[in-house]
Amino acid sequence: MTTTRPLDRETLGSLLNVEVKAEEVPKADEVLTPALRDSSVLRTVVNMSILIDDVNDFPPTFSAKEFYTAIKENFPVGTALPHLDMVVSDQDTVND
Repeated sequence: MTTTRPLDRETLGSLLNVEVKAEEVPKADEVLTPALRDSSVLRTVVNMSILIDDVNDFPPTFSAKEFYTAIKENFPVGTALPHLDMVVSDQDTVND
């Protein structure tokens, strides 16, 4: 299966549901009876789910180029850094 263009997770979401139809094509010299030609033996339809992985095509952006803060040596692990007003946005993050 191929696509006519790249799949974009930001546009389509992370799951794409498609219906796939397949049909056997007889050889040029093969003669099929009308009953066989019209039967479901030569064709099938299935539903398929495609998981779309994300490509990091949009780097994160920060509210400043550099950030500075000072902390003491015994600063507790897991504590938020003081006076660090950072805003980060990433277009690759979608809620789906």
